[in-house]
Formats: sequence, structure tokens, C-alpha cells
Amino acid sequence: MHRPLVWIAGGILSGIVLADMVGKHIWIYMGICIIVLLVGIWQYLYQNKGLLLLLLFCGIFIGASRLGYVEAKNQSSFDSIFLSKMPIWAMVTGKIINDPVIDGDRILLEMKVRRLIYQQKVWMIPDEKIKVTLYLRSKLAWKKSHLLKRSSQIRLPLQMTKPISVRNPGGFDYSIYLHRQFIHWTGIGSFTEETQMIPSSQWDLWRWLDQVRYKLAQQIDLLYPESHAGLLRGMLLGERQRVDPVLEEQYATLGLTHILSISGLHIGIIVTSLYIILKGIGLTREKAAGVILGILPLYVILTGAGAPVLRAAIMAGLVLLAIILRYTRDVLSFLSFALIIQCIWNPYQVFEVGFQLTYIITAALIIGVEPLTDKLTGLPKWLSQALAVTLIAQVASFPLIIYYFSEFSFISFLANLLLVPVLSLVIPLTMLSMVFSVVSEGLGWIFAQIVSGMLGISTWMINGLSEWTWTKLTWTPPSWIWILLYSGMVVYLWIAWVGDLFFRRRHQIIASISLVLLLIYAYYSPAWLRKTRMTFLDVGQGDTMVLETAKGKVIVVDGGGKTDRKTEDWQRRRKEMDMGKQVVVPFLKYRGIKQIDLLVLTHGDGDHIGGVTSIVNRFPVKKVIRNPHPPKVGMEQKLINLLRQKDIPIYIAPLGSKWEVEKGISWYFLHPDQQDLLGDQRETNNDSVVFLMSIYQHQIMMTGDIEKQAEQRILSHYNLPTVPILKVAHHGSDTSTTQAWLKQLSPKDAIISVGRDNRYGHPSPKVLQRLRERKIRIWRTDQHGAVTIVFSPMYYQIETVH
Repeated sequence: MHRPLVWIAGGILSGIVLADMVGKHIWIYMGICIIVLLVGIWQYLYQNKGLLLLLLFCGIFIGASRLGYVEAKNQSSFDSIFLSKMPIWAMVTGKIINDPVIDGDRILLEMKVRRLIYQQKVWMIPDEKIKVTLYLRSKLAWKKSHLLKRSSQIRLPLQMTKPISVRNPGGFDYSIYLHRQFIHWTGIGSFTEETQMIPSSQWDLWRWLDQVRYKLAQQIDLLYPESHAGLLRGMLLGERQRVDPVLEEQYATLGLTHILSISGLHIGIIVTSLYIILKGIGLTREKAAGVILGILPLYVILTGAGAPVLRAAIMAGLVLLAIILRYTRDVLSFLSFALIIQCIWNPYQVFEVGFQLTYIITAALIIGVEPLTDKLTGLPKWLSQALAVTLIAQVASFPLIIYYFSEFSFISFLANLLLVPVLSLVIPLTMLSMVFSVVSEGLGWIFAQIVSGMLGISTWMINGLSEWTWTKLTWTPPSWIWILLYSGMVVYLWIAWVGDLFFRRRHQIIASISLVLLLIYAYYSPAWLRKTRMTFLDVGQGDTMVLETAKGKVIVVDGGGKTDRKTEDWQRRRKEMDMGKQVVVPFLKYRGIKQIDLLVLTHGDGDHIGGVTSIVNRFPVKKVIRNPHPPKVGMEQKLINLLRQKDIPIYIAPLGSKWEVEKGISWYFLHPDQQDLLGDQRETNNDSVVFLMSIYQHQIMMTGDIEKQAEQRILSHYNLPTVPILKVAHHGSDTSTTQAWLKQLSPKDAIISVGRDNRYGHPSPKVLQRLRERKIRIWRTDQHGAVTIVFSPMYYQIETVH
């Protein structure tokens, strides 16, 4: 029989995807599976054929049934308790089930709730998982928080909420992510000196492994400088949060994130290194494999047992078992068996990008490396193999990378080719430095110096390659049809190069040209598909608008906020909130935007310009328009300096002038007057850039944060037309949007960019009442998510995420 495990794995994978698409009806799938099984057995017994097809179809319905069963069980006990509107305060008692992460002035952890007090009733909960964020209000509380360990029990009040779903087009859906982690509610609270902690007296394997990991981490900290220790803790122990954020971003840019996380690469290096060492000290092949097989599960658990680690560990375990039993190895079947186990254990893993990349790349390497290596003649064996591995991994991962991340760096091929071999040596050498330091401090120090030298060279190369920003291209996420066409064309190209086809040269040319045309189509979205659209992004308590025209022009107004807290060292978080990096840049990439033609900075408040630095660092900007005020000290001054360093022209909003963006689209600047400013250096709301935009005869008024005084000045200086779409000023504050303003503009639709549950009480009930009295449709980013207006010559259409 030809690899039955491959057929079963393919069936299970297809069944899970099918059930997710058409519905998770467990009993229907199980019934069909039984019928198919009976018919297939009869056909095989009486006609002696169709067994592989039988296995495929059985796999399909087993996978679909398994997902249906898991989905039916994945329900929350809290849904029947919390019937009132959110947020809900409850006294929660539970057990911490992960190693808590202390990130500055907050703690991130997961806990299983066992007891709940809500509305003076006590509820016993059957160990339901929740995600918890606890804020630390004092340094004393921060010190006490370090006593929190896995398996500790805590009792404290929490604000219970449902996870936030996707807020912007192409954004991350946190609610679905947590649902697939079997988490349905999140809790927010404070950890204080009085928080009740109940340490567990029972021995716990996970907590013991946490302690082992902590001891190993201490050993790394002792041997290596801080700049290298965090990276090594991420590579060896899975402590990704210890890696420097700047270095992590550089690795991501170059397609090297698989090095920072425990993955198949690490498992393979560790297993191979141990196998060579054990054989070198005199153990037989079988005994060496047996020892590693016993150690492997502990390392998997120690590093967090992520999907890539499990996949690699299962495969490595099967290979080791094959060595022990002296059985012929079939790596593709081993990979299929690993996939079957993971899919049956948790079918939700199929939808994780890491899971998909892991199996697709590994399968491609198993199938393609050896034939391609044989074709790369005239090169040393090690070089041809390295080229084959790197090329196949890049080609196999490409469609998923652009689908999920909307960008791909072509320098990634060179970075992986140069750095993966070097960093692969770092792992075993670091392990040796830790082992030898126990026996001889001097010997451990020697190995640590070698590793530090290698990391120093690697960091130097990464810094240099990261400067080549032109290699990082933005792609519109392709359709699944395109991905299937790409996959088929890659297979055709591979066969044309390594197979024995007639007219081989002709097939190579046809396949290469077809693949290039597919790539061009994906990169340059067809002009006939473009529409003029204006999107008001949900950036919390801030502002960002993105205008994309039918001819490909892009205008961005403001960039959302960024946390700029004055904090003590213990309060500083690893990554502060940056709406430019976390929301605006991902949206621009999702839309396939390559450059920004015009960036408008309405005024210098942090909730409008805080995220602009991240935008400017990621996308080329042709020109910037800002208000006439000299830049404030701090954030705005730094931004202006950055724009000048990048030689981006900066213009003052030209009062009273009309600019044509392209045919049918123009704007008219109404405010402020450079010669008669209303604000001062500290407060510039009333001097926000205000402009009237006309898109195919539809008028849109953009207002920044102006207040009543600025509205009155604009009304007194201009005879304004009826404006169908009004961007409500200052997040709906009652200092703006007066009756006179609304009467003159007579809008039909009002957009309010505002953060959920913000501390300012925006939008003001008074403003909402004024809008409702005039029967103006209200669109709020805190309730609707991003608001998109799609324009055509005859009408416009408003779309929202919610």
C-alpha cells in the first residue's frame, strides 16, 4: 500500500477545513463516515480496490466529526451566569495555569476559575479558563507579584468582559483566537498588596519545570551579556518575551522569526547533537536513540509544547523509534502521523498560521530537497543542499506569508542562507557552555565567548540587511483560488526542472512565465478592481483616516496615538501601545498600499500623531501637510526631525486654496489662518487642519479637534455648502459640533472616531442628542469598528466591521 498515513492525514485535514466552512454538524458527519466505511469495506473485500480512496473519505469525515465534537463542547459556563450587559464585576477564585508574565506594571496570566461570587450568589465553576490582565499600582505590589507561580490560587475582583473581536479590515480577531484556545471571557483587575494568594502545597510537574527553566535561564544570564541572554533564552527555552523588541522586529523583517521560537529547527539540532555526543561516548545507535527518546518529552514540556515543537518532537520520536526497531524510515509518513495526532488532539490547530507553515514547509523539504540538490551540479554538496533547503522553504511559505502578513522580504532568502547555519551552531554550543560551566567555570566561559562572538557577527549582519528596506514588498492578501493556482504552478515548475518531461526546456519556460505573471497579478492589484474608499480606522481614543482613490492615490490623515508615559523602570513595558504600528500599518499592508502620497497631520496632540512615526518608518511618504504651529517639544518635535531626516517635504496647510487629487476628487483648506491662530503652543485643538473634500460631487468635512470658536470662524468666513458626510470634531466632545455648525452643513451621516469606554466620556450625550434631533445617521468606531465609505459618481455606501 502506498503511504496510507498520507491519505488519512490529507482526509482529516480536509474534513476539518470542510466542517469549518459548511458547518460543524457532528452527527451528520459521523453517519456519513459509517456509510462510507461500510461501502468501502464491501468494495475492497469483493473488488479488491479503492482502499486508499476509502481511507481518504474516512479521514474527511473523521476530521469533520472531530471538529464538530470539539466545537459542541467548547462552550462557556459564564454565558448562563452573566446575563446583564458588560462589563461585569465579580469576585473570582481560581488556579493559575501558566507561568505568569510580569510586563512592567501589569501581569498577564491564564487561570482556571473554580468559584465565582456575582450579585451575592456563589457559583461553582467546572475549571473554565480565562485570560487575565492585572495592573500593578505600586512598587510594593510589583515586588509581591513575583511570588505568583503556576498552580498558585488567587482570589480577587475582576471586570469580566467578552474578548474583543476584529475592529478593522484585515485586523486580528482576538475573540476567535481565544475561542480556539478554549477561552471565552477575559478578566481585568488590579493586583495589590492585599490580594489574596493561596500557594499550592501539592507537587506539580508544570511548576517544577518552570523552576527548572528558571534555573537554566539564570545560568544563561550569568554566562552571557544582557544583549545576548534574552535572545538565547528565546531560542533555547521558548521565552520569546525576553527577546529585545527591536531585534525581534528585525528578525521578523528578514523572515527569521522561526529562529526566535522553539520549532522543528531547534528540535532537529538538539536531537542530532545529542545523538552524535552519545554515540561518541560509546553508546550504540539503538541505546543513543532510546536515551534521547526518554529526554525529548521533558524538553517539549519545558519549552511550552507549542504546535511546531509537538510536530517536530513526534517526527523525531518516530525516527528514533525506527532506529531502535531497525525499521526502514519513511519521513513523509512520519510527518503525516504527526499531523494526524495533532489534528485529533486539537483540530483548532489547523487554523494557526504556525501550524500551516510548519507542515507545508516540512512536506516541501521532504519531497523537494534531494531532487533539487542533485540538479545543482558544479557546487559543493553542502552548498547545493543549503541552497535547495532555503529556496524550497521560501517558495513553499510565500503564499501563506503574504496571505497572513501582507508583506514579503526578498532579502529573506539571503538572510536564511547566511544566518541559519551560523545560528544553528549557536544552539548546541550554548548548551555545551551551560554544561561545562557546571564542571569548570573557565571552560564554560570559553564556549560562551565563542557563542557571543557568533551572535555579535549575526547581529551585525542582521542590522545591515535590515537597512535594505526596499526589499520588503507589500502584497494584497491573495484569494485561495490564487494560492491554489500558485501551488499548482510551483509543482509544475518543479517537475519541469527535476522531472524527465519531453520538451523539457519548453515546459520550463512556460512554467516560469506563468509563475511570474501570477506574481505580477498578485502584486499589482488590477486597476479595474479599485474603488475610491475612505476608511476611518478604529484606533481607540484617536484619529486616523485613509483615503484610497480609484487611480491608486493614497492620503492618510493622522496616525492614531501612542503611549508616551513617564514611568519608573519597574513600570516600563516591553512593548507600549502604538496604534500606528498595531493598527494603521497592518491595515495599509492589508490594502496592498505601497506608498503614501500625502500625509496630513491635523495638529500635534499625541492621539493624532503618536502612531505616525511607525507609519513613516514603514512606508515611503511623498509629502506632509501640517498646521502652522511650531512643533511642541517631545513627540511632535521628534516626528518633525524624523521627517526631515527622511527628506520628506513638509507644507503648511494652504488656507483657502483648492487642490485636485485626481479627476473628480479635490479638497479645499478652510482652517487655520496662519496669521491669526486661535490656540497657543500648549493647546492647538482650535488650530487643527480643517478641509472640505469633494469626491465625485459628494462633500466630506474633515475637522480634526476643532472646538466651537473655530467652527464659528469657519462659518463666518465661508459660505459652506451642504455636506452629506461630517467627521465629528474632537471625538464627539461637547466643546464642538454646535447647532449652528450642524444647521449650516446639514449632514446625513456623521462619523465619530472614539475609543471604547474612554475616560473622557466621549462622545458627549449632548452632541449625540443634537445629531439625533436632526435625524443624522451616527457611525461610531467604538461601536461599529472601522467605518468605510465607498464612493461612486452617483452615490456612496457606508460599510462597517460590526
